[in-house]
Amino acid sequence: MRFKNARLLSFRVVLMLAVAAGVYVRLSPVWSADFPLVDGALFHVMAREIAQNNFALPQTTGYNAADVPFAYPPLALYFAALLHHLGLDTLVVLRWLPALVSVATLAVFWRFAREVLRSRGAAAWALLVFALLPYSFDWYIVGGGLTRATGFFFSLLALHAFFRLITREKTTTSDFVWAVLALDATLLTHPTMSWFAVTGILLMTLALAQTPRAKRNIVLAGSLSV
Repeated sequence: MRFKNARLLSFRVVLMLAVAAGVYVRLSPVWSADFPLVDGALFHVMAREIAQNNFALPQTTGYNAADVPFAYPPLALYFAALLHHLGLDTLVVLRWLPALVSVATLAVFWRFAREVLRSRGAAAWALLVFALLPYSFDWYIVGGGLTRATGFFFSLLALHAFFRLITREKTTTSDFVWAVLALDATLLTHPTMSWFAVTGILLMTLALAQTPRAKRNIVLAGSLSV
């Protein structure tokens, strides 16, 4: 009993440390600044243009007066445009939303790790590593993280959802719905994260889809997503 209680305490300590550390490293740089970090000016302009165009996609963006084609996955831009329409300044959105989405990614990673590793302790340690790994947040909390962080968030949701379709003996309609919605949201948010999600799904399929049922699930969900 004492050993079990010690393990439970150790798990809770590591989990709380992972969450606290992950939140701190993501929010403290944003808190100490009074402007969106590093980049994001293009997205600032594009989000405002969507709001000013009654949420129809413009043909071009006036960023730097260059008439650049408005050819970018627009989902995260619509989030920013909606918040701007509701009265929140776009600069505030680009300052805070990427970091907050990156914090939310911790919860997605935790659930994914729990299912993959099948151990709360191992998942807690994995979360601690992920929380402090620079490439898991440094380019996602800056202004341009509006699309990067959101795309990463949706890509992890997609990987988790497809992992369940591959490994579960019984799948439900909601499993397919979540998989399709998460992958579609990734495709509509960020091009690089789309490649990350699709590549991850293909690798999981090759490594784990050993039954005809699992392969059918992937083919069906994948076909519904494109």
